[in-house]
Amino acid sequence: MEFDSIPTDLQSKTDAELAALLPHLTSGPIKTSRVMVWLRENDLAVRSAFGTKPFSGALPTIAEDPNTPELIRAGLDLFFGHLLSGAAEIHTNTEKYALQTMQIFAALKLLNAITDAQIEDFYKLDGGRPWKNVTESEITTARAAKGDRESFLAVLAHVNNEILGPAEASGDKATLASAFGAAKTYMEAN
Repeated sequence: MEFDSIPTDLQSKTDAELAALLPHLTSGPIKTSRVMVWLRENDLAVRSAFGTKPFSGALPTIAEDPNTPELIRAGLDLFFGHLLSGAAEIHTNTEKYALQTMQIFAALKLLNAITDAQIEDFYKLDGGRPWKNVTESEITTARAAKGDRESFLAVLAHVNNEILGPAEASGDKATLASAFGAAKTYMEAN
């Protein structure tokens, strides 16, 4: 795993925070039209053509049931509200919507209203979750590798700009030969 593959706005989070969040992020936003097809194909909800209710099916029934816990009803209302808002996409590739989607799915699983396979199919609507199985130790290793790479590039920049560049610009072969020795010493020390 490359640490730079993690969205820049999330890279300042701790490794533990990233390990909790990344498995729920998709590679990109999911088109609303694809979600509507997924809902219909999985017998979860169908956009009503007529009547006073915008959706019918298993999930709208859960959302309307007064015995359904309020947080689940609120989550489903938020979900269906987004679908009805005219939004072209659900940004499950961002922290806010990835976490909301995960919470809705977790609640629906508790109610046996959705299966793991259906959830996986949902996430595949945009190519899946690139960090689905990432661990905290993998994130820690990737962050350290990025730091090592950045340190190495800083050393190379110093060698080129401060040691070899000026020596080459002098045009003196002896100065350039000495600079190569100085560059070697600097790289070994850093």
